[in-house]
Amino acid sequence: MVTYRKALPSDREAYIALADMVFSSEGAPIRFEEFVPKVYSPEVDSAQMHYLAVDDARGIVGLVGALPGKLHAGTTSLRTRYIGTVAVHPRARGEGHMKRLMAMALDDMRADGVDLALLNGQRQRYEHFGFAHGGAMLRFHFSAGCIRHALNRVDAGGVEIEPLHVGSPFIEAAMALHAARPLRFERGGAAEFAVICRTSMRRPWTVSRRGEFLGYLIANREGTAIAEITAASPEALDIMVKAWFLQNALQRLEIAVLPTDRAIARRLSSYADGQAMGTCINARALNHRRVLAAMLGVKATLAPMAGGRLELDVDGERLVIDVCDGQADVRSGGAGTVRLTGLEASRLYLAPFDYDGRPNVPTGWFPLPIAAATPDTF
Repeated sequence: MVTYRKALPSDREAYIALADMVFSSEGAPIRFEEFVPKVYSPEVDSAQMHYLAVDDARGIVGLVGALPGKLHAGTTSLRTRYIGTVAVHPRARGEGHMKRLMAMALDDMRADGVDLALLNGQRQRYEHFGFAHGGAMLRFHFSAGCIRHALNRVDAGGVEIEPLHVGSPFIEAAMALHAARPLRFERGGAAEFAVICRTSMRRPWTVSRRGEFLGYLIANREGTAIAEITAASPEALDIMVKAWFLQNALQRLEIAVLPTDRAIARRLSSYADGQAMGTCINARALNHRRVLAAMLGVKATLAPMAGGRLELDVDGERLVIDVCDGQADVRSGGAGTVRLTGLEASRLYLAPFDYDGRPNVPTGWFPLPIAAATPDTF
């Protein structure tokens, strides 16, 4: 017999062992205590974040994690849950455990008043649960020649690049830069901030010169990919990029930037070798009114939105969206003239490109700027 339930503190070692085994079997060895310390370090009580399928004879055969979070979108905060560590024992696959556990997690989210569910993973696997793939992420590419010519007048001498940790003299300054971003996840106090920045084996660094804080960045172990960079000024950003490139003796560098970090994106686009936009997340709105209101408010700061009205019916929930002079108002009610399933709504909210069956909606409203940098994923 298989029981589906929330994890208990006594289950901790067993569900981490299952996750380590399942994910290591698909490639290089993974230890989740190191890979996602914000969830699995010994100091974190992660039991209530996990749903288990427990077989009387075989023990834990399935696992789904759901990390609580808060996404600040302009002046609005959305309650989120980030699904992760979806694992089924190889000998128990095909028995329907993931479907049962995902349904449990989503039911709990609705009961707890969560606004937005997020996850990473293969889109076809999660479309069944109403998640669509999208969320824009900009990626800028730099070569040695680019740094040498485009930043030849930038003085990167005397720059100190040091690990960011709880005792770092610049951790409060780094947290303040993060807090100023228009779209950002809550990262708590100094200790939590430092741990979150190490998600997915990334390493956070502060950058300064002669005691002046320039900014912080979060990179992979090799230093060839920066998952997040925030600077005190445009000039400081140039210094950081050049100093990082030279001090790590790189030949190539990629920097990922959320489109909502407009000043950084504009600066890097002025001298990068190349740039591309891709997708970065799967998402499903659970409270459509709050998600639409918050994200359209952020969208209005990024690009012009045509005036107009849209009356939606999403799985029986009716909403009216009015945009006038670039300001969006979202309220319950209306005729529901555009009818969408939950998955169709997710596609409308997330897809960065046109697609078959896309509803006729006013220009510039969609996609919504729902995205997450690597430190905030699960």
